[in-house]
Amino acid sequence: LVFLVLRVVNNIVAELFQLCYAPSRYQIPGINRSVGIDSGLVWSSDGKVGWRLRDRLIFPIRNHQGAVAAFGGREMHKTAPGRKYLNTSETAVYVKGHFLYGIGDLSPNAAKICIQEGYMDTLLCNICGSNMTGEQADLVLSLHAEVILMFDGDEAGLKATYKALEVLLPRVRPRHVVRVVRLPEGLDPDEYLLASGADAMASLRDTAPLA
Repeated sequence: LVFLVLRVVNNIVAELFQLCYAPSRYQIPGINRSVGIDSGLVWSSDGKVGWRLRDRLIFPIRNHQGAVAAFGGREMHKTAPGRKYLNTSETAVYVKGHFLYGIGDLSPNAAKICIQEGYMDTLLCNICGSNMTGEQADLVLSLHAEVILMFDGDEAGLKATYKALEVLLPRVRPRHVVRVVRLPEGLDPDEYLLASGADAMASLRDTAPLA
């Protein structure tokens, strides 16, 4: 995909995160219409129905056990007004505040985990969860001893960092370490990685100050 090539996501990463593409015209065989609407895969208006995640790069959203529970879609071409990213709806198996994108794609035995804001940051770095909930914090801390926050290097990223710390810090135990990376102004994690290289990113991450 052109989008993947431009953002330097190689085949190994694409396969690990099970990225795929939803073409402009497609059908999912055997899917029940009401199930499609309830899950957010299908839209319905005035008796008409259609697939929501058309012509989009698809990010399967998995739980920490690796089971797919929802999907995110990133538009491929800006052809009409709309949202750059769309997610399928909350369901009985997908409550957004209980999930962290990418956590089901990583080893649960990893000593440290780095949390970013966006899908593309996650593909190149780690997991996604800027609007952190208590359930998400409990999940991360139950699996990993060291948590590193690396949000965007702008004012919104700084605010998201403080909000995440307000949730995380009351839950830490003596075995936990929480660090915060501050990126150069205006840069996202994936932009910094592509511009400065893996060694610079690793150094920034590993020398980040304690929260």
